[in-house]
Amino acid sequence: VPGANQGNLIDGECTSLTVNSTSQTPTITAPSGEKSIQSAMIGTYTVGASQTYTTLTAAANDISLRGVSGAVTFSLESDYSSTNETFPISITQYTGQSVVNTLNIKPATGVSAVISGSPSGSASLIQLLGADYVTIDGSNNGTTTRNLTFTNTGTVGLTAGVQISSLSSSNGAT
Repeated sequence: VPGANQGNLIDGECTSLTVNSTSQTPTITAPSGEKSIQSAMIGTYTVGASQTYTTLTAAANDISLRGVSGAVTFSLESDYSSTNETFPISITQYTGQSVVNTLNIKPATGVSAVISGSPSGSASLIQLLGADYVTIDGSNNGTTTRNLTFTNTGTVGLTAGVQISSLSSSNGAT
């Protein structure tokens, strides 16, 4: 849409699109309602009750939809609580991930964050499902301090804090 900017609302119809020289036909060509134009993610996004994202789950879902165009940090702020998270928090492969377009999850400066919960069934708190170039940095000041705690209170099967999984035998996680 000529002249459209990030955050603008559009309403339209898409009957075909080309991805990597291959023509695709969407299953839904005329979705109802207005849609917001979003660009790929870059920079720091805060996570907490009054922040950019209220949950890490929402931030992870957004990076899967939008992809990245540079390094991204999810900063767990002082008002972060894992109470409303949907476990496991799944971080999947996302568009643009590379050795320089990384994802870093860490507590904000001076914050000691806790991710705690009881996932249903046999699940971890965070699942890296084929996602590459993801760092979970537990320091809140860039040193070797340990300011991020994972507590999986589940009692069935896998009770890991973080699970790293590949998408297939030929597509591992790095």
